[in-house]
Amino acid sequence: MGNAHERFDCTVTEADKGIGKQIAAQLAAAGVSVYVGSRDPERGQQAVDEIGGRARLLVWARSPAGSPRASAANTARSAHDSLGRPT
Repeated sequence: MGNAHERFDCTVTEADKGIGKQIAAQLAAAGVSVYVGSRDPERGQQAVDEIGGRARLLVWARSPAGSPRASAANTARSAHDSLGRPT
């Protein structure tokens, strides 16, 4: 039987640096699929490469300040482009 954590997916925001990156690394080490949230694709990919395991990049889309609806729509589009259609 596999690790129970292998059944979980987790998104960690700002996981390309600092405490977010450390949290993502610990989750990945425990066998969790981790989506590394980053606004910077290059820095995010570097974090994914360093974390290894089941880490994948999720680029947060930038949107105009003060526009939560646009931000949510852009992030959903970005997630779809990065990860595919949700099941």
